[in-house]
Amino acid sequence: MTLVEIRTSFIKIPNEALQIDGYLAQPLTGQNYPAIVVLPEIYGVNSHIRQVTERIAREGYVALALSIFQRTTPGFAVGYSEADTQQGRLHKAATQADELLSDVRAAIAYLGTLPSVHRKAVGDDRVLFWRAYCLSSSHSARDSSHRFFLWSRYCNPDPWWRPTDPDADFRN
Repeated sequence: MTLVEIRTSFIKIPNEALQIDGYLAQPLTGQNYPAIVVLPEIYGVNSHIRQVTERIAREGYVALALSIFQRTTPGFAVGYSEADTQQGRLHKAATQADELLSDVRAAIAYLGTLPSVHRKAVGDDRVLFWRAYCLSSSHSARDSSHRFFLWSRYCNPDPWWRPTDPDADFRN
C-alpha cells in the first residue's frame, strides 16, 4: 500500500459544555476517507498514541485520538513508568462508562463534520456497545459477539484482531 502524506493538529471536540482534547491526523489529498477513533491506553494521548494515529492516517484513514480522561485530568499524557501506570489506573477508575461513551459519540459526530471523511465510514454504536461492555465488566474483547473494526495492526500482533478485509465495513 502506498503511504500518503498527512497533516496533524490538536483539536477540541465539543460535547455539551465540555471541550474534549483530541489529536487529529488526516491525509492531505482531497479525497474522502474512512474515519477511526483511536482510544488510548491508560497513558493518555502520549507520543506513542500520536504516532499510531499518524500511521493510521498514512494508510488512508482520518484518525482521531481521543483524550479519554478529559473529565478527570485534561491533557493527560504520560510515559510508561510504574508511577505513570499507577496514575493512569487512578484516572481509569474515575472514568464513567456513560461519560466515555458520550465523549466517543461526540468524537464520531465531530468526524462526521469533516469534509475529508466519507459519510458512511464513521464508527457506529456497535463499536460503542463493545467498548461499554468491556468497560463495565471484566469481559475481554474476545467475549464480544459484536463485529467491530479495531485498528491494532501496530499495537497487537495477534491476528484475531485484524479483519481479513479492513474496508469491508465501509462498502455498504
